[in-house]
Amino acid sequence: MTTYTVTAVNPGEGPHGSPCRGPNCRYQGRVCGSSPHLISNPTDSQNPSPNVLPPEARMLWDRTYANADRYYQGAWDMPQMAAWRAVKMRYPNGVGGWRPGVGSKMVARLKRNKSLTPKEYTLPDSTIRLPDPGETAVLGRALEYVNIEKAPGIDAYRFRDEVNAPKLLWSPRHKALMIFPTTEISDDLIPDLSGLDQAVGVYNDFHWGQKARGYSPFKVQDWEMVPIGMTDTVVYRSGKGTDVRDDPVGVQEYVHQHGDGVVTYVSKETDKNGTPRAVMIRGGSLDVIEPGIVN
Repeated sequence: MTTYTVTAVNPGEGPHGSPCRGPNCRYQGRVCGSSPHLISNPTDSQNPSPNVLPPEARMLWDRTYANADRYYQGAWDMPQMAAWRAVKMRYPNGVGGWRPGVGSKMVARLKRNKSLTPKEYTLPDSTIRLPDPGETAVLGRALEYVNIEKAPGIDAYRFRDEVNAPKLLWSPRHKALMIFPTTEISDDLIPDLSGLDQAVGVYNDFHWGQKARGYSPFKVQDWEMVPIGMTDTVVYRSGKGTDVRDDPVGVQEYVHQHGDGVVTYVSKETDKNGTPRAVMIRGGSLDVIEPGIVN
């Protein structure tokens, strides 16, 4: 097994406060587009009415919508997006009045006006090895990720210790979000940032001008990674933009809605508690730019 040495451009500030506990927490008031600093991700917000679906597909849409609505507490269009994601996975070539690429203007623009293809809605069949992350930027702390399973259904994984939750990393090399829940990434920084221009640029832009102060090296292995679902949302905590109600002072929780084509992979290897050694989220038009995570 290959071992990689990864560099994490890092603020070195330790845990970001305490978990959000207000009455509107998590899915009310914290999603890309709710802050004037952020842009929305309307990748599939222009899907047609579910009334265009034939009975079997409509039943799938309704069942997924109901499950997602309970989980997301009725927040915005998140249940609708989850329901359409399930339909697209089951019918990647289209069904009824829906066809691949319909309602995906933002993704088409990001892909230089190329339409989406059925593969953007299809969960990969084979495992892969974790690629070498290279230099990475710490975006915050990962609290939760939610997938639409092939079954289908809503599958949510929430990290138990939200105060000391694992760091959410961005790998510019692979345009992937990465989480290493069982690997310690030290807050003791090496201040020399030479040769890390790409990760430093991502860090500084993502944190709206907050400057990286150093990096932390750590080691991971090329674990075998299993695709477990199309990624629906990821919840993370960051020290930027701390003006939304109910969050602790100096802390902001964000919910990012993913667009089409984004897949969650987890390592086959786990610790004794069943926690995967690695989580990787990539695909579609996933990227990190100055406003935040987009796709």
